[in-house]
Amino acid sequence: MFVTFLFVAISRIEFNGLLYEVVNDSTNVSLIGTYDNWKTLIEQKGKLEIPSTVVNPSAETTYLVYSINIAAFENCSHLVSLVMPDSIVIIDEKAFKDCFCLSSILFSKRLLEIRSNAFDGCKSLLEIRIESALKVLGRSFKDCDSLTRIDISKTELEDVYFNSLVSLETIILPSSVQIVCSYCFGNCYKLVSINLENVKRIKDYAFYGCRNLKKVNFSSDLENIGESAFSNCHSLEIADFSATKLNSISSECFKNCYSLTTALFPDTTKYIGENGFEECKSLKRIIYYQRI
Repeated sequence: MFVTFLFVAISRIEFNGLLYEVVNDSTNVSLIGTYDNWKTLIEQKGKLEIPSTVVNPSAETTYLVYSINIAAFENCSHLVSLVMPDSIVIIDEKAFKDCFCLSSILFSKRLLEIRSNAFDGCKSLLEIRIESALKVLGRSFKDCDSLTRIDISKTELEDVYFNSLVSLETIILPSSVQIVCSYCFGNCYKLVSINLENVKRIKDYAFYGCRNLKKVNFSSDLENIGESAFSNCHSLEIADFSATKLNSISSECFKNCYSLTTALFPDTTKYIGENGFEECKSLKRIIYYQRI
């Protein structure tokens, strides 16, 4: 029996204190971290500004910085400000995990992927604004307890997940989101309103526990709402589906929506699940509209 080993040539480049990796003789490099002395300097300044290109003097070659590698700056606890060049396409897993003081990020306008856990534990991060055609967003912002605003309206995302962002007040979604996944915004306690302009389906527990949610603008294409999707949304006052294509709402969908006074349904609605409006103590009207 013969065993063949495949070796991939990997070279590293140090440029202005940052460390990069070149794989397979590519003209692109991935930022993999710092030397210890530069890490100390970052923590003293509190700012990381990544260049778009780096030079390998020994080879007289210029490389494009296209990604930030796995765990490249994990636990860089004094990093406050991050500026990315527009050459960055991928932010890999745990790249900035537990950067507790990171409060400001300027994202690349060519960014296509943010992978899982990339910014988990960035407890000082206040706002996310991504203006690229981002296509992949992993579950990347867990325990970002100070995050108040997210604007991803210019992206091409189809799936998002921002569960338990306890300070989130505003989220602006792209038109490409047609399904709100299970637990997507669950326990986002300070979320006040949201526009679901192109959403066709809202899955189980999607907004569970959003106790300050007062207003939801539903898409005219909305068809289904899952189990407990709006349970414990204590401040929700009106559920207006009259202009939608809603077919069904599942069990306990609006359970414990104490402020809900009115629910408006189109004639396409055929099924309301068990205990759909349980403990809705202020509910006075459920109206079905017949289309002409």
